[in-house]
Amino acid sequence: MNVLTVSVRDFQASDIQKQLDYWYRSPAGYLESIGVDPARLPSESEMAANLAKVCGKSEIPAVTILVNQCAIGVHLVAPVVRGESAVFHAHIWDASWRGKGVATRSYPLACEIFFKRFQLKRIDFKTPLQNIGAIRVKEKLGILVVGEEELATPIGRSGLRARCFEWTLSEFENFQRVNRQKPENQN
Repeated sequence: MNVLTVSVRDFQASDIQKQLDYWYRSPAGYLESIGVDPARLPSESEMAANLAKVCGKSEIPAVTILVNQCAIGVHLVAPVVRGESAVFHAHIWDASWRGKGVATRSYPLACEIFFKRFQLKRIDFKTPLQNIGAIRVKEKLGILVVGEEELATPIGRSGLRARCFEWTLSEFENFQRVNRQKPENQN
């Protein structure tokens, strides 16, 4: 029996190349399938420089997802309004881990860090409607749907519609209480 250990740690310089590979070397059509317009990405060198700046921050707004201590993706929050809210983003770099239940375990770990690190009252999730897997993660975690909107992001397709979710601090704390009482295999 293979036991998967899912954890998160602060994003590090050693993660930059995997993040770049995700954005610039994913299979044809993948980025479009999650609502990204590849033509709107910054240059690879510009993204690398921005990621290096993130690693230098004292309060890093990104955590790397680990499965059995192997880096497979990232969770990040941007923009962040300290003491109020942040918008959560998730990217699984390693396609072999997509759809395997990793995100339902890593989202809460990352959210716990972000709630504490930035003294947040709520975390927002704006998920493109065609990204069914990411929508299912939020539904499985019981994160509240608060509506839909046209998503205006620097790299998103024009006219991109998103389902909006919200996890307040009190809802998240309740989620933690309930899930600490369950055996590991029931999450």
